[in-house]
Amino acid sequence: MQRGTSATVAFRTFAKLKGSATEIEITNRSVFYVPDNYLVGSFPADGSPTFTTRLPVATTDPPQRGGLATIQAQAANTQDPITTVTTTLTVKIVDVIQPTAGSAAATPALPADPGSLFQGTSDPTLAPTLVYPNDGVLLPPNLGTLEVHFMPGAQANELYEISLQSAFSDLRFYTRCYADTTLFLSGSCVQQLDASTVDILAESNRGGSAVTLSVLGANGNGSFAQAAQASIQFASDRLDGAVYYWTASNPPRVMRFDFGSQSGLAPALQPSDLPSDSGAPGGGTRCVGCHSLSAGGGRMAAATGNSSESYLVYLNDLTLPRTATSNWLTVDGRNSGPASQNRVLLTSFNPDASEFVAVAPVNDSTAPTNSLLFHDGVTGLRKTTSDGTLGLAFTPAYPAWSPDGGSISLTHIYGSNKSTIEFQEGGISVITQGTTGWNLPPHRGSPPRRGQEPLQRNLRSRFFVPALQRVYPPDRR
Repeated sequence: MQRGTSATVAFRTFAKLKGSATEIEITNRSVFYVPDNYLVGSFPADGSPTFTTRLPVATTDPPQRGGLATIQAQAANTQDPITTVTTTLTVKIVDVIQPTAGSAAATPALPADPGSLFQGTSDPTLAPTLVYPNDGVLLPPNLGTLEVHFMPGAQANELYEISLQSAFSDLRFYTRCYADTTLFLSGSCVQQLDASTVDILAESNRGGSAVTLSVLGANGNGSFAQAAQASIQFASDRLDGAVYYWTASNPPRVMRFDFGSQSGLAPALQPSDLPSDSGAPGGGTRCVGCHSLSAGGGRMAAATGNSSESYLVYLNDLTLPRTATSNWLTVDGRNSGPASQNRVLLTSFNPDASEFVAVAPVNDSTAPTNSLLFHDGVTGLRKTTSDGTLGLAFTPAYPAWSPDGGSISLTHIYGSNKSTIEFQEGGISVITQGTTGWNLPPHRGSPPRRGQEPLQRNLRSRFFVPALQRVYPPDRR
């Protein structure tokens, strides 16, 4: 079935009456229904026998989709109970997509029938190289956009076919090799699938068998070749939330990719969001990098400046519009006031976000290098009570609070190098919560022997947690 069109199928039912060997048609005595995959298509409300594939009417309607639908028919008479029979119907959506005439991906102009150039002699020397997505990748059905990256292969290649095929969809793109050189390496090729195409592809195949991705290159003289294929799958369930990450690009900042609202990629925190330091008009241009988020996604702790500065930025309510309200920053990251008195380099939240634990930069006079610092989850400020600072017999780095709240893993730094972010040797230590406080591991003044704590250069502590522990609620509006 062509994408954007609707198709119909007329069904008929037959039966053998009791005591007779002759099969007769009982379509006009039957009621038809789709009991499962009704977003593929359905029958009229009166149960008449013409199945019609569904097309969205409003912009809020689910996208058109292919798939396997169960067709159910029921019939009854005055003496016997209702009889139900079923069969299946496969609906496959097909489309051929070309770039806009005159665009870089369509220059020079594509031939009238580009598909015919991929029906000649296969020449392996022409094969392009598929770079992305990875073979075997599992994607959420609400990803929104998808890119295919490939290298052009032989210099003689002039035209490319990107196909995504499954039992329920067959989408083919024809394009010249093009990629925005401000975003991609020179000489690379990128095909971006728009959101509506990805929606159809994902909804037709979610929770089902894999989609086969192929990239073919043709030289325009009757020869073509295919790159290695990749298998991609779409999960049954949506991924509603977001991924936060630090980007070192200029300006360095914390970025957020939002799945739930389809708003895409946007800064979550960047230097220009912060007030300038007293006496330093350019203070709002400092790096924003190391950060952590609470498991529920409602709070974030970060540090500004380099690893010897690390002034606290704290947001205790990520639902507040970014920069739109005066109180969206709980602690503002300046080199004076609360931010300078609560310097943090690396942080981790407890499960309910009522606290977070931190290590400070080595030059913080208020916090010895062997300290773990506990901060209030509402104010972001360091606790002043006896449980606010925990002294260890070693220099810690990279704290990670366990999902059950009972343990904190740490990088245990060895040797004379006490930098808490760049160090020469380290192992993993774990402190556990006891009835009277934290149970501390013994001090080891030198790297452990084989069979004790693991040792490697720049070893960072991390608890392994379910993937959804690192996915956060929809973006603040």
